[in-house]
Amino acid sequence: MTNKIVIKGVLFDCDGVISQSPVDYANAWVNALAEHGLAIKPEDWAPLEGAKTTEIAKKLWEKGGGAGECDAEALVARKDFYYHRDRKFAFYPGIEDLIDRLVSKGVPVSIVTSSSRFNVEDNIPKSFLDKFTGIVVGEMLERGKPDPDPFLKGAELIKVPIEHCLGVENAPLGIKSLKAAGAGFCVAVATTNDAEILSEADLVVPDIESLGQAEIIQELIHFCENQELKKFK
Repeated sequence: MTNKIVIKGVLFDCDGVISQSPVDYANAWVNALAEHGLAIKPEDWAPLEGAKTTEIAKKLWEKGGGAGECDAEALVARKDFYYHRDRKFAFYPGIEDLIDRLVSKGVPVSIVTSSSRFNVEDNIPKSFLDKFTGIVVGEMLERGKPDPDPFLKGAELIKVPIEHCLGVENAPLGIKSLKAAGAGFCVAVATTNDAEILSEADLVVPDIESLGQAEIIQELIHFCENQELKKFK
C-alpha cells in the first residue's frame, strides 16, 4: 500500500467531513456571544474547530472581549440552542457512497468528533450512524483535539491499532490530533479550509468525492478484497 503502510480501518471526523454543519456551528457561536454584547466573526471559530466545546467557548469569549470569567457550559448551551434552531443538515456529496463501499468490504469505520452525542444523533440519521463500528463524542474525552485522545479512542473502538488507521479531517487541530496519535495516514479534505492551512496532512483533497477516488482508499478496498478471497482458498 501507499508508503508500505497497511491500513485496516478509517477514522472520520464528523463536522466538515460527513456533515455540512460548520457554517451552522459558526453562526450559532456568533449568536450566543451576541447575547452578551460580544461581537465575533464566523471565521473566528474555524481555527478552533475540533477542540472541546467548553474550550472553544472560553477562547471565543476572550476573542470577543468578554469581561470576567466565561461560563463556558452556559455559553455552549446557548450555542446549541441556536444551532438546533437554525441548522440545515446535509451530507457532503460522496460520503454516503464512500462509507457504503468501505463497510461492504468489511472495513471498520469510526466517527471521531468533539461534538456532543445529542448533536450527533439529532443531526445525522440513525440509519447512517448504524454503519459505524464506533462513535467517539465529546463527553467521552477528557481532552479534545489537538491532543491524541480522540483518535486513539476511535482506533480502540474499531479494534485497529492507530498505526494501521487512516484518519480523515478538515481542520488543522484534527490533523495535529491524528499526527499526535500516530495514525498511519492522514487525509485532509478542503471543505472548510484552504488547502495551504491543511498542509500537515499526508494528502489534501478538495472534497469527499475526490477522497473516494484517492489511491490510498482504492488500495484499502483492494487489500480487503484480497483478504476476503483468501478465506475461500
